[in-house]
Amino acid sequence: MNVSNAVSKSEKSKYEKSLTMVNPHAAGLDLHKETIWGCVADGADSGDAPVQTFGTCTAELRRLVKWLRDSGAETVAMESTGVYWIPVYGVLEAAGLKPVLVNAREIKAVKGRPKTDRIDCMWICRLHSYGLLRGSFVPPSNVTALKNLCDCREKIVAESARAIQRMQKSLQRMNCRLDNAISNIAGDSGLRIIEAVLAGERNSVKLAELSDCRVEKKKSEIARDLEGDFREELIQVLGEWYEHYRFYNQRLSAINDKIYALLKNFPKKGSSKDLPPKPANYREDKMNFSMPMRPILFEIFGTDLTQLAGVGPSVVLSFLATVGADVSAWPTENNFVSWLGLAPNPQISADYRKKGKTKRVKNLLACNLKTAGMTVQRTDSFLGAFHRRLKTRVGPAKAKNASARKMAIILYRLVKYGGRAVKFSAEEYERLYLKRKLENLTRNAKNLGFTLVSTHG
Repeated sequence: MNVSNAVSKSEKSKYEKSLTMVNPHAAGLDLHKETIWGCVADGADSGDAPVQTFGTCTAELRRLVKWLRDSGAETVAMESTGVYWIPVYGVLEAAGLKPVLVNAREIKAVKGRPKTDRIDCMWICRLHSYGLLRGSFVPPSNVTALKNLCDCREKIVAESARAIQRMQKSLQRMNCRLDNAISNIAGDSGLRIIEAVLAGERNSVKLAELSDCRVEKKKSEIARDLEGDFREELIQVLGEWYEHYRFYNQRLSAINDKIYALLKNFPKKGSSKDLPPKPANYREDKMNFSMPMRPILFEIFGTDLTQLAGVGPSVVLSFLATVGADVSAWPTENNFVSWLGLAPNPQISADYRKKGKTKRVKNLLACNLKTAGMTVQRTDSFLGAFHRRLKTRVGPAKAKNASARKMAIILYRLVKYGGRAVKFSAEEYERLYLKRKLENLTRNAKNLGFTLVSTHG
């Protein structure tokens, strides 16, 4: 449906400014669930900007591309509205129209924005034509495909964890305290006992015999915990959640195979023959991949990122699925951690700092780095010492974010410049920290006209 090109005088006055156009053949799109408003830059200064509306089905997207080409548009800006931008971006990119995805916060920050659907697309077009919009990072197609699979994998893992919690709740209703008898009801011992209960076994001693010999509790103590009220309806509920758990595990294996097949097609920077020895306490069995992940991830990045304390295969996989193996989109490491939402966001006015909280970002890599930032405190590494020192001073939440930020910076450097992660212990880190602190105290004392004197012989 075409929209009249006429605009009111009040609308016209908002666009009558003598500025130099950076993108004279620009266009702007305002995306909605069922409608797309489009505007091209020709005539925008005079208030005669051609505006049209389109649907969101594939046929309408083709009509949108034809209209943009016929109008002479070469680059198209749009807001990152939900997931509505994804098919539009793909169609425009395939047509060679140079789409630019813009964060809605940045468009909102430019003052004077009108707020109607019609003038909204004209405003986006105008800002883009004058070069006032900055494009967001959009990963290449192979990284996008991996991201989609990894997002699905994360949801399957979450659903599997919920099924385990529901099985545990069903057992608690029976007063069969399997969660007290063993640490993990979804382990080999726990699943054998659950399967025996579903098969009709009610003797707690026989159920206890199914537990592994490595379980800390004695068989008699386990048997006491497994006595319960095995009512028929509760057994039925337990069976349902057990089948859910099995189903999600099967789907997890299937999607893991898809992910591994996709990783094989990524460009390689190294050879698995140069893979360094496995770091201490390295585990990837919980990821349930049929093939080892370290060799293929090493080939893709050209360096072993898992050598860094706290970084496991899940963090490296999320890095690849979010960023890819190329970090050139971020000129510096500070740009990278800011994009991840791990950098402080201070607001300073007249030397007064109002707040410095990190911005909220829905990012798989940032979430995994924060989780790694929590677990690294238990390691005997410089990152663990760094986390523990900050935790006592600023609290666990800020220490977690700071550790995640430091890990992101190190990963950025390793991917960009190559090399290997340098390992040194917490004791060496503390020695370097005290040395740096002493140098700062000496310098401050000298500036004040004093001299530090050692009291140790």
